[in-house]
Amino acid sequence: MEIRPGLQQCALPDRRLDEIRFTIDLPTTIADGDPKPLVLALHYGFDTQQPFPPYYGRGILDGLVSPAFADLDAILVAPDSHGVFWTDAEQRDSVLAMLAQLRESLPVDGERIAVVGYSLGGIGVWDWVQSHPHLFGAAIAVSARADIASIREFPPIPMRVVHSQRDELFAIADVRQTVSDLRDAGHDIHFDEVREATHFDVGGFVPAVTDAAKWLRGLWQDPGYKNRER
Repeated sequence: MEIRPGLQQCALPDRRLDEIRFTIDLPTTIADGDPKPLVLALHYGFDTQQPFPPYYGRGILDGLVSPAFADLDAILVAPDSHGVFWTDAEQRDSVLAMLAQLRESLPVDGERIAVVGYSLGGIGVWDWVQSHPHLFGAAIAVSARADIASIREFPPIPMRVVHSQRDELFAIADVRQTVSDLRDAGHDIHFDEVREATHFDVGGFVPAVTDAAKWLRGLWQDPGYKNRER
């Protein structure tokens, strides 16, 4: 992979998938040598009746994450699921292996790594936070069902949850209840309700996710912030 600013489509060998594809957006300051935050973006769903399109993850970067995180001076990376749901353990292991390789080849600040996901990717965020609580210091779930195995055992990771009142797939009342339960249990959960965007209007969530990016930047700039060991 060439270390230059902007979007690149890349692939790395992977023992589970033969290769893992990802789209990466490097900041304009990537060559200055300073450690950069990294945001892992999990893409939305796909047509399971069709062959999985290569570099499908670019869609969530172009349509949501790159515009929303433009001022964060961060490395943004969107892997392909290769037609497997993000909750699949082998898929998760492949992405984590990819992250490990990126941390070896890029100036990644290991104390500023976050995960964001939309719809199917948001479900993946909730799952990954619970299954690998020490990997990420913050998480943002957008337009996703919140599956919580145990409120009491949910890890203390700062989260931002973004959901629309007009979501056709996942009722906002259910997400509100999960957020309320987590807050009652003492968790740092911020909830943003979008009024107009429907579930499939990805671009309609850019303003709310931009606010989430500002929250993330503030979190990283807080002297008391300390990412978990990975």
